[in-house]
Amino acid sequence: MSDRDAGDGRAGRPSQRAALLTETVIVAGACLLALFWIIPAETMDQAQLGLSPRMMPMSCIAVILVLTLGRCALDMVFTSQAKRETPRQPLRYALLVMVAAACGLTAIHQFGLLAGSVLLSLFVVLAIGERRPLRILAVALAGGAVPMLIRTLGL
Repeated sequence: MSDRDAGDGRAGRPSQRAALLTETVIVAGACLLALFWIIPAETMDQAQLGLSPRMMPMSCIAVILVLTLGRCALDMVFTSQAKRETPRQPLRYALLVMVAAACGLTAIHQFGLLAGSVLLSLFVVLAIGERRPLRILAVALAGGAVPMLIRTLGL
């Protein structure tokens, strides 16, 4: 066993670190491109009350950027490669999530925003493989709480 493979709790092999950094650079670059070029070019301010049309996409992209950078930092420091799980069939999981999202969006169209949001979050969490009832319930309730808060607080 070489020094790189010793289980010191860090991302050990250089090729795995390079893959992690490459993934982070690609996602962060896409986020910065969206934040500073695509979103400003594709949205325009209008005379309206309330939030700017740019607020929601920019805040979503900013959250994706922060989570990507945080995941990279945590994986570089704490994740052992032996513990990292990689899905055997990533295309299967991606297709399941897409089907779940399509079913959830159909539910929003058919049953309204509140009930459809609960179903959307429920379908997606089941598609990604969560089976613990309390976590499923928490995600479903959070999926319904967000649109309710938006409607109640006028966000």
